[in-house]
Amino acid sequence: MGGIFVIFVTLGTQKFQMNRLIKAVDEMAPGYSEEFFVQTGSSNYTPRNCSYKDFMDAETYNKKIAECSCCDHFYYVCL
Repeated sequence: MGGIFVIFVTLGTQKFQMNRLIKAVDEMAPGYSEEFFVQTGSSNYTPRNCSYKDFMDAETYNKKIAECSCCDHFYYVCL
């Protein structure tokens, strides 16, 4: 990743939307030099400042985890 940290926000695979969380992350992303990636799940908010994907298979998910500089699995957010 060339010294760039990835902040990975994952919302899981449930049918529930987390639009407010995605919007909050999307709005704060421009204030950081780190790259943000959001796994949006069933949410319908489209991030403008973050890379995103609705759902990922296990292999893609694990690759995203590996790109993170540090991972806090308790909150399911990688920093």
